[in-house]
Amino acid sequence: MAYVVANYIIDRLVQNGVDALFGVPAFYCAPLYDIAALVPNFRTVVTSSDLEAGYAADGYARVRGLSAVAMTYGPGTLSIVNPIAGAYIERSPIVVINCGPLQSAIDQQSSTGVLYSHSIGAAHTDMDIFRNITTSCERANDVSAEFPQLFDATIAAALTRKHPVYIEVPRDLLGASCPQPIGGIDVTVPPGAADATAVAILSELAAATDPLVFVGEEVQRYGLADAVLRVVDRLQLRWATTLAAKSVLPESHPRFMGVFAGDADPAPLRNLIESSGLILALGTVFGVEQSDLISPKVNATIRAWDGVVISHGGAPQAVALPALVDALDQHSANATPVDYTLAAPTPTSNPPADAGPELDYQQVFDTIAEPGFLDGLTVIADTFLGMYPAAQLPLPTRDSFITGGPWAPIGYSVGAAVGACAGGKRPLVLVGDGGFQMIGQALSTMARDHHNSIVVIIENRLYGIEQYLLDRRFYTNPTQDPLTYNQLPAWNFETFARALGVDQVTTATTKADLRTALATAKTQTTGPSVICAQVQPRSLPAGL
Repeated sequence: MAYVVANYIIDRLVQNGVDALFGVPAFYCAPLYDIAALVPNFRTVVTSSDLEAGYAADGYARVRGLSAVAMTYGPGTLSIVNPIAGAYIERSPIVVINCGPLQSAIDQQSSTGVLYSHSIGAAHTDMDIFRNITTSCERANDVSAEFPQLFDATIAAALTRKHPVYIEVPRDLLGASCPQPIGGIDVTVPPGAADATAVAILSELAAATDPLVFVGEEVQRYGLADAVLRVVDRLQLRWATTLAAKSVLPESHPRFMGVFAGDADPAPLRNLIESSGLILALGTVFGVEQSDLISPKVNATIRAWDGVVISHGGAPQAVALPALVDALDQHSANATPVDYTLAAPTPTSNPPADAGPELDYQQVFDTIAEPGFLDGLTVIADTFLGMYPAAQLPLPTRDSFITGGPWAPIGYSVGAAVGACAGGKRPLVLVGDGGFQMIGQALSTMARDHHNSIVVIIENRLYGIEQYLLDRRFYTNPTQDPLTYNQLPAWNFETFARALGVDQVTTATTKADLRTALATAKTQTTGPSVICAQVQPRSLPAGL
């Protein structure tokens, strides 16, 4: 059998740690799936929607370091614009393989006005859109001998920039002969002025009053956690994370100050940020939740992210984060620990909510946080009211938390679990009923593939996070109606989940019910478990 372009794509993915291709096959990309199905120990994960495929690829990339997704040109690829945009801001390296029209079809459309399949009439609609949300966006030409170099450069961009990439491959090119891979892919990045920048940063840390380090998601994406932890320990630095970077370093660390997540941030952490004379942000993506405190501190911040360092609001300087962290690691070996003038604040925690006759929002999270339950799990928190108590969950190990981050897509968690199950820990999905209704059919993929995810749906029949942001009076005034467009249709989640092949399904209306349901789900390892935790619409987590 001849070695063709489709073989090259799959082989290069496998060589870089990818063992699954997510998507919904159709006419354009079917030849790629045909080849993938023949590769030993490689999975084609056909999802129940294109949206699910995008979220699954994101979840997989976060736990494995690289992922791939392929679906049909136009309706398929444009359906994953939302997931890929989120992956872009969250530094998830996804290879988007769009098997599209031949150049002859594009030329014919231009000359005759007759549309090729899935065209809106423009020559390169998909590329024009994906160019804005990927770090590399290319179309292969019809010369198969040139394809290896282009595809290698595409993967290199994903691995070095930690962003999604896009490559458009004419359908007929997938079956064209091409050379086999030679050697590995070069992923070296010029370090820039890493040494000089590191020395300057260490000098500023030594001179600053009560410096604070933010450890961001790029530290996890580049595998820099051990080196950052050494720097933190040598200098005895206090550090925090955003919600998106939760658990990048061990949260049991004595100088961990907490998670900077938004409205429910502990007062001691907010006070520390305000009083700090220098904030060093390593690979941190700040969003609107942090703007009220971080924006006024721009002149007291050194920020290293996305391949640059910005000091005190100055011009960006090209310095790769891995090189900078390596230089900080080396130059801090004999550095003097930082001298703090303020005593470290004692992180506050919400006391467990009283177990009343009906389950409330805070009781859900208090029960999840009970000793031992989170062992061996990766929490995947959706965009919902539960983001804030999720920030306070005591996670026992590193790299055990995933969320949509600043992009804040509702429903992300359920789809992401389809991919994140490849990370070795069981996904624990925490999602509101509004988010679940957007992508609940992903349960069918979990059931078919025997995933052992635990999906907790917090049902209040309301887009609670939207109601909270738009009109909080509903939560304090029992006569105030919710906004009409925030009310959800009532679903029978048990019936829905069972119809999609899930055997372990439970509804919990009390804290005791939920504790039993969680314990039972923990023992179910051959398929997914779904728990519907019913709370009152006006129930809010503690701190909101």
